[in-house]
Amino acid sequence: MLGQAATICVSLTVNLGTFAIGAVALRLYCRRMQKLTLGGDDYFMIAALLFSCALSILNDYGAATTGIGNADYSPSMDTVIFTLKVAFWSEMLQVIAMCLVKTSILLFYRRIFITRVFNICSAIILTVQVLFTLGNLLAWIFSKGAPQEQWNPRAPYKISIAALLITTVSMSTVLDILTLILPLVSLRSLQMNKHRKLMLATTFSLGSRQVFKVNYDCIFSFLE
Repeated sequence: MLGQAATICVSLTVNLGTFAIGAVALRLYCRRMQKLTLGGDDYFMIAALLFSCALSILNDYGAATTGIGNADYSPSMDTVIFTLKVAFWSEMLQVIAMCLVKTSILLFYRRIFITRVFNICSAIILTVQVLFTLGNLLAWIFSKGAPQEQWNPRAPYKISIAALLITTVSMSTVLDILTLILPLVSLRSLQMNKHRKLMLATTFSLGSRQVFKVNYDCIFSFLE
């Protein structure tokens, strides 16, 4: 029998996961209906979906087996160690999934905007994104020294976790803003009427919601 916290966690991941799977499936269906071959952006999005599903399953399993969030939660040492393992691998999966999503978005943009300047700018952002993700992963893996110390509750952190979080959110914000602005600036080069350009601009601008959320997380990290 799932506790209240586990029930909420499973409900959220199942509902949001179903929406994500449906969105990717619809994307692939549109490609097939238009008789278009799958591009790199499609494969990266599929990979991101798989990592996201693995993340959801891991979090649901952790919530269901540890009892975190319940009023009578009183963990043993084995439970604490298991929870730390779940938290560690959840962070790894989340960082990788976000990198795959952003890579897919940039590759999708490159299918629309084919100018040399756009390709150079998007390649620079993509390179920085990949290097930032690798650095972030290594920082988390070795934040307590040896990787296996991550699930040792008594092992101290060798680096400032607050500084790591602030750097992560701040850098993610900058990359998100650049990814958002890049297509909007390049709309002028497209040979289409103003109505279609307005529709594209509106679609690209929807990503600003995520940027605002990341900014909120960044400010919250500073306050913490």
